[in-house]
Amino acid sequence: MPRPSVSGDLSERLQYYLPLIDFFDALRHCSSVLDLAREKSWFGRKGLSTFYQEFENVTNVLNQKQSYEMEVLNRLEPTMQCISAVGGNLQCDSVATLLEILNANNYFSHQNITAMRIIQENIVKIQDWLSEGMDDMAGILSKFALIQSSGRIVISSEDSMDEATTPERELSLYFSRSDASNEVMNESEVRELVQYLGFTTHESDESRMHVERFVRVYEQCGNVMACQQAMADVGFGSGDATKRLEFILSENSEDLAQEWLDEADTMIEECKGWLGQVRSSNRQSLLFWKDELRFIFRCMCDIRSGGGDQGSVEWQLIMSILSRMPLHPDCSNLLAQFASEAPSGGSWLEDVSIFVSECGIEDHITSSLGSSNVIIHKVDCLDNTIFAAQLQLMHHIYKNRCPASFEYLDASCIKSSEHVAIFLERVRAFPEHIFLIAYVERLPASEQELIATFIAQHARSADTMHLHCIQSKDTVLYASPGVSISSWNDSSLNEYYPSQWLQGCVASKGHVSDITIVFSDSPGSGKTKFIRSQLERASANGTQVASIYIHEDFTLTRAVEQLRNKFGEGGSEDKSIHFGLSCDAEPSDEVLLSVNHFFNSFLLFGHVYDPTSGDSFYGSSHKWNVFVEMNVYTGDEDAAQVWLREHVPILSYCSLHILQPPSDFIIDEKARRVATYLRAYDNGTIDRKFNSTPTNKTILFVLDKSGSMCATVGGRSRFQVASESMLSVFNSHIRVMDSVGLVLFDHCVEEVVPFQRIESDQDLISVRRVIANLTIGPDGGTAMYTALQRVLQSVNNSALGRDEDVWIVCLTDGQSADTPQLVSQQLRNTPDNLHVILIGVGLEDSYHQAMRDLCNKYHAVNQPNNKGIFLPTALDIYDIEVAFNEVASRIPVSQTFELDGAMSDEQCRDWLDRYRPHFISPANKLVYSFWVSFIYRRIRVFDASEDFNYNETYDSLGSSLMKVMLDESEQMLMRDQTDTSWSVSNHTQLIYDFSQPESPKFRLICTSPDDLDPVQKEKFEQLDLPGFALPNMIELRRRETLDRFVLTLDFTLKLLNIHEHVSCGAPCVMEGETGVSKTALTKMYSILVNSQQMRIASVSTVDTLELTLHELMTAFPGVALDNDGCILEQILTFLEISSQHTSTDVGRAVEIIDDKISLAFLRRSALFLDKPSLAVSNDGGIDGLEPAKEMLKWFSESHLEQLFFDINIHASLTADDINEQLIEAKRVARKVAGLEIKVVVFLDEINTASVLGLIKEIIVDRSLNGDPLEENIVIVAACNPVRKSSLSQMTANRVTDLGREWVSGHYQVRQLPPSLSTICWDFGALKREQEKEFIQQRIIMMMDESLPHSLTSRMTEIISSSHEFIRELARDHIMKSSSSASMQESEAFLRARSVVSLRDIQRVFHLTDYFLNQFTLKESNSDMSTHPFRRAMLVSVAIVYYLRLDSAARNIFVKKLSSLPTEMDEECGLLDALGSAMNTVVEATEIPEGISLTSGLKENIFVTLVCTLARVPLMIIGPPGCSKTLAVSIVNDNANGEESPSQYYRDLARIQPFHYQCSKASTSNEVAAVFSRAEQRQMTVDRARQQCLVFMDEAGLPEEERESLKVLHYLLEGHMSSSPNVAFVCITNHTLDAAKSNRCVSLHRPEPDMEELSCILQGVLGQKLQHDYNGVELVCFEQQRDFIHFLKFLRRSAPPVEDSILHITEEVFVNALERNFNGIDKEQFANICAYFMAKGLSSCDQIKPVLEKHIRDPMEVIHNALSEQPTNDVSRYNLPRYKMIIDHTNDDSVTRLLQISGVLNSSHAFYKLSGIDEGAEIEKLNLVSKVKFAAQYGKKTVVLSQVEGVSECFYDLFNQHFKEFRKEDGEVSYFANIAIGGVSRPCLISPSFQCIVHVQSSQLANLPAPFLNRFEKFQLNIDDILRWRLKQLTPGLCDILNQSLQHSQDFVESIGANS
Repeated sequence: MPRPSVSGDLSERLQYYLPLIDFFDALRHCSSVLDLAREKSWFGRKGLSTFYQEFENVTNVLNQKQSYEMEVLNRLEPTMQCISAVGGNLQCDSVATLLEILNANNYFSHQNITAMRIIQENIVKIQDWLSEGMDDMAGILSKFALIQSSGRIVISSEDSMDEATTPERELSLYFSRSDASNEVMNESEVRELVQYLGFTTHESDESRMHVERFVRVYEQCGNVMACQQAMADVGFGSGDATKRLEFILSENSEDLAQEWLDEADTMIEECKGWLGQVRSSNRQSLLFWKDELRFIFRCMCDIRSGGGDQGSVEWQLIMSILSRMPLHPDCSNLLAQFASEAPSGGSWLEDVSIFVSECGIEDHITSSLGSSNVIIHKVDCLDNTIFAAQLQLMHHIYKNRCPASFEYLDASCIKSSEHVAIFLERVRAFPEHIFLIAYVERLPASEQELIATFIAQHARSADTMHLHCIQSKDTVLYASPGVSISSWNDSSLNEYYPSQWLQGCVASKGHVSDITIVFSDSPGSGKTKFIRSQLERASANGTQVASIYIHEDFTLTRAVEQLRNKFGEGGSEDKSIHFGLSCDAEPSDEVLLSVNHFFNSFLLFGHVYDPTSGDSFYGSSHKWNVFVEMNVYTGDEDAAQVWLREHVPILSYCSLHILQPPSDFIIDEKARRVATYLRAYDNGTIDRKFNSTPTNKTILFVLDKSGSMCATVGGRSRFQVASESMLSVFNSHIRVMDSVGLVLFDHCVEEVVPFQRIESDQDLISVRRVIANLTIGPDGGTAMYTALQRVLQSVNNSALGRDEDVWIVCLTDGQSADTPQLVSQQLRNTPDNLHVILIGVGLEDSYHQAMRDLCNKYHAVNQPNNKGIFLPTALDIYDIEVAFNEVASRIPVSQTFELDGAMSDEQCRDWLDRYRPHFISPANKLVYSFWVSFIYRRIRVFDASEDFNYNETYDSLGSSLMKVMLDESEQMLMRDQTDTSWSVSNHTQLIYDFSQPESPKFRLICTSPDDLDPVQKEKFEQLDLPGFALPNMIELRRRETLDRFVLTLDFTLKLLNIHEHVSCGAPCVMEGETGVSKTALTKMYSILVNSQQMRIASVSTVDTLELTLHELMTAFPGVALDNDGCILEQILTFLEISSQHTSTDVGRAVEIIDDKISLAFLRRSALFLDKPSLAVSNDGGIDGLEPAKEMLKWFSESHLEQLFFDINIHASLTADDINEQLIEAKRVARKVAGLEIKVVVFLDEINTASVLGLIKEIIVDRSLNGDPLEENIVIVAACNPVRKSSLSQMTANRVTDLGREWVSGHYQVRQLPPSLSTICWDFGALKREQEKEFIQQRIIMMMDESLPHSLTSRMTEIISSSHEFIRELARDHIMKSSSSASMQESEAFLRARSVVSLRDIQRVFHLTDYFLNQFTLKESNSDMSTHPFRRAMLVSVAIVYYLRLDSAARNIFVKKLSSLPTEMDEECGLLDALGSAMNTVVEATEIPEGISLTSGLKENIFVTLVCTLARVPLMIIGPPGCSKTLAVSIVNDNANGEESPSQYYRDLARIQPFHYQCSKASTSNEVAAVFSRAEQRQMTVDRARQQCLVFMDEAGLPEEERESLKVLHYLLEGHMSSSPNVAFVCITNHTLDAAKSNRCVSLHRPEPDMEELSCILQGVLGQKLQHDYNGVELVCFEQQRDFIHFLKFLRRSAPPVEDSILHITEEVFVNALERNFNGIDKEQFANICAYFMAKGLSSCDQIKPVLEKHIRDPMEVIHNALSEQPTNDVSRYNLPRYKMIIDHTNDDSVTRLLQISGVLNSSHAFYKLSGIDEGAEIEKLNLVSKVKFAAQYGKKTVVLSQVEGVSECFYDLFNQHFKEFRKEDGEVSYFANIAIGGVSRPCLISPSFQCIVHVQSSQLANLPAPFLNRFEKFQLNIDDILRWRLKQLTPGLCDILNQSLQHSQDFVESIGANS
């Protein structure tokens, strides 16, 4: 508001000045904030710019997990804007002027004042963060000094909740800040501090010694804590093990920590001694792992607290665990005694050990073993037989008995030395047993040493023991004394066939009753269905059943967890379990080891122990029926056995049955109904017209009216829903002359509608009225069988129904209290035409079989046509309605062809096979069943349609419709649907409307009615059915746009395809190119399929608001409101008016609102989100007004549950990750189960998954980890084509693939499992005419039809043609880039299709919208008359299409575009518009001195700026040195918002980059973490003022096989192709795969032409050369960076400039070539020199002598290069490149000789990695720390050798484009990013720093090109160094050495000649 005048109103003046007073009062109390700004010189615009530079570093450094700290940090920006403005305007003429300036910018807002106070409270933290962000080691070390002076390390633990739980010890660091506030750091934060201190200090500093002392103390404290935890775990010395310890950090803290550690070590030794004594005294306890003993103790505690119940689950579990050893006869009494006694007060371990030992008895099972022995079994066999070899050796070792579980140790799953130590104690304690350790080679070296030491000790003693060790590789055990070696191979192992032995072992345990292997030779054979049918049968008999799937990431932990969850503890004795082997045909070794260990344990021992979690599953006390489903398609039974023996041999050896599922297709009611219609279609009876005289039907309803049917959901009771559904069946199926009856029952039976014939329409009305008015009372009881007896008696006593089908439809929600004996007898004697359909609502599973028997009429004989069925449903209303819909579909409305007779199953199969599509194999029952389901869904329309069943008019109604149904069903299931062009060929399809199940409708759609077959067209035109008509072409061309999505005809039909798959229960898996709208279409399907319920929800909200307003207006008639505005606005206006009334009136209004809204919340459907905690004040009045408004606003917004879940699959997603993402979808599905709602889950790019077995389970089997998915969850999946090899892999290695390829077209995907690939359908892509239609509709939608039609047509043609041109150019480029042998034209066409997609069209419109509304494109002289829309769209087309091409393709593209008829007369073309836009941006951009403003740099700057601000992902592709990184840096330096150097950039948002340095080892988690930090920051700022940018450097480095960048697929896209949350720019040296490229704008840097090279030359040198050098051309494109540094060397080394001419001598020229184009062999280098000399400086005949004169010895060049010392002037000329020495030796001899020769000396620091895996990460961190420290101070040149593992950390440092921070006093600091994993830190860099990287020539081919091109490269071998050393010697000594060398050679030759 403007400043009021002095004479103005006092209230206005107070309103103006009060905020100012508040602000300055806050500023007075925030002196520390002001001091910080003064210290940092952050006043004024220039100071604020400095602040933003530091702030950018800080936000990049802070960890994204620190949510509170980030919240605090985000308050710093508005605070410093205020402070800076105050400080910058203190020189104003008057205070009033200052206040006006500040107030105009809203700096005095309440939010800013609050922010300032928060910063004051956290000023110390802010200072710490700034120090860390600016790499201020002094600040960081000052924080460390506070820790040293006031810190204390505390070890403590929380009190345990019960005696069976061990308290966890925790380590914390406490210290006091400079402001006396206290800070506590947890263990992970302390670890980060230790890591960062190592990163910031150097070994020569005194601070380093303090850090190392602190680290030692910290590690010692950690060891103390580990010791205490170990003692606490076993209950030893509980007081000492759990007491709180504090180590005060001081000079003697290290000694004190050592004392505590020594004391802890002493106690540990005492603990070990005590433990040994406990175990030796109670040796039976050694038979159990510590986790199992603790579990026994926990169960005993539960028994004790539960009163000692012997029937409890805990009691049974203890007895099950103890059963592994011979038990004392009085074991149960012992357990009762121990469970009843109080704990002894000692260790839990001691108590339970005593109990276990007393329960066991001595076992002399192996007393005849004889002498002691230790045998190492060395197995030398193929990898695929190692698992069988283990079982064969077990047979050999244990002979005729089964090993006990405690005798066997599988070393492949051991995770700690504790397990090995306990096992060895068993071996020593039980000499009468044979013990076996398998897979010894899998143990870590320390555990192997433990075993070897044990064996050696045994050899020195006289103790007896029997130990066998199996290993397939050499281990340290070989060297142990007293060991016998037994070697085995495939031949010797074949003597032992363990099948009979293993079956005997399993039988002796008695816990497995049967093992059945189910296999098949092809997918879809019905294995899962067959096994599930077996489980259902078992479940009906009371057996507990479950399924467990074994996927690619199977672990013991997950297996044990699932077994415990599914079977619980206890339950029925009989159990059936289905194991689905859903992993790859060749699983990984790790998976196979876990799977084999699991089945070995489960089948041999009856329990499974997981060493990782310590959990176990005990199943030995149950009887298990095991089914194993093989999802590997092996062929016959022999092949299945071979696969099992190679992978899971125990299943092969132990299985009692191995079989295939039944080969015949199962004929159920659905298939029988379809076959009936197919027969009718074939013989013509489907067209039989209705005759009112034939047989009618009888329906008798029997309905439960007990009190439980009164239960309501959503305001409707079960009885109400059931009666309404029953009425629907009556209305749709009962006609005059049909018979009907209705009986209700609770504890008694009531005949409501007597069994009667409907004689007239009046009878229909009367019965309908009775059903519609049914009511019930609260009476209880269920007498269903009595009610059925009454109905059957009525049928038997009446002549009605004898010659027609009789249907008894019964519904009950409880178990009947009466007996079924009489009913069973009656049903067995009923005729074949009586059918019972029973709906069981919420009945227990155990009751289902009885209901099935009833519906089956208790297996009545001679009744093959019984159509009865039991329909179990949940308690939900929706399920009851679905059940009645099923009833309606099963009862024919009329029987026009039912009289043709029943069919046998074989006849049904015959009819199905006749009409089965040719591409569906009968063996693939999966797809076969889908086809049957498609047909069945369609004939349900016939069954319920009055138009069909009572057709008396049309001659061929049934056959006409049936033909369409068969055709469309075949079309739906065809895999390849890409050749369909809806505008060229006709596609006829029926649309089915089941919104009214009792009377479904159908409509017809023809995509090209004019091409319809004339005969069929005539038939359709004759059908005068309601709503049935042929659409015309005008209707087909009419398009709708939904949520910015253009619904083209192609999309419409694909939506129908998805809907048909979902409605028929068929999996929907779409395969298609990237960017063809698979995700958007699925999202649209979710919206459409749920639109009715969402509309109902919206209407209910509006109704409630209208009722609320009406109540308010009635209560306050005096309040007048305008009718303008929505209902909510009117209510809020009413409240504003009422707030001026009395508090009582306001309270009354609030009470009305609260009552109405609260009641509406209660009545709302489950689709709404739960009510938030917006409590209205109980006191009413003014205090309740604001909460009431908030509640009204929230209510009016109709917050609905999320119904669409998009899960982006990638390789790093584990099964647990996918489970986690499905939790919310499952929750919503359960919540809305009572509604007609579909929860759509879209699994995108499923063939990138690492757990395809789980994906198959979810999609095909519709289960998750063996548990069925909710019925209302719809799974839709998508995948990309399998097209792996990229062009670069076909043509060259990635090292030399330097931006030449602008197109790839490949996908990094895996082959789908066969069962998924058979149901996958090709989504295809839009044809050009469809894309054109899409574009035109988008233009109309964007401009709201305001554009002239001619311009719309022109721009449509430009975009459509550009889209197609790119495909043509891509196809030609692909064919040219690959040989004809490796690339067929069809493959090239497919690759070219994926280069562009609808995403590119959407990006054109997004950018066009951005240019029109946010980014002004200034007009040039040539385009003054150009329409702004055309100009904006031309620039957008250039960015999206033109700039992705190489030079040749760009020229062709422009020619093609300009030759379009619509472009012939246009003045402003594509290049004009693009050039004008680029010039506008570049002219306003500050370019650093010495940078050549080439056309490439212009493009990079312009596109980077536009795409960042428009949030369009950008990928810049090009070779090293083509200004990719430079352009991003320039844009970041200029785009600083209001602090930008130019006015143009001040009008744009500030860009804040978040840097990520890619490497070969990049992970998806690291990438996601960077995006998370950027997104969190973006949420806290105004997007118009600040835009966050994720900048990914060297995106081509991560290996595609790791798929670490796959996470980008969903990070780069928002909803429906909208912009992502943050901007993204990545730079790469080669094109990424199609899925990533398609999600970005691609800016390809083509090879520089002559003009660009000349520009580079002029820009770098700044002057002309003394010779004309216009012929500069690069000999290799990848040497562009070398060329630029070559020019910089010339500028740096040339004599002073005279007359604006740079004089270059021949010597300097050759030296520049030696320094920048070296690193290759001498001949290649000589050719390069000759090439350059010929182009510029000398005539041809002068070249050779010039080169001979000036080319130096390699050692001299290196010595000269290393002697060049950079200055502190970091200009573009004074900074020499870092060096790379390429060593031709294999033992680093060159570096040693360079040190000996003095070239490398004490001024160089040598760092290398050891290559040892153990401790490698710490070693890498230390090396990075050392290099970072050296780079900061620049005192020593760093020599790096063998650092491939960390080289990517220094990419930004080696690039030498340092970021400058210039302070007010002119001091300049330089920063470069040094990365460690996903963390990239800006680090201070000294300009004088120099680095030498040493690589071996053998490694050169594997080094990435961007890494190589950062260095001056020199090749060296031993000869070069010796030759140079000889030159330095005196002439006489040289002669002597040469003569000696000659004599030596002569001697060698002489020896060689005489030998």
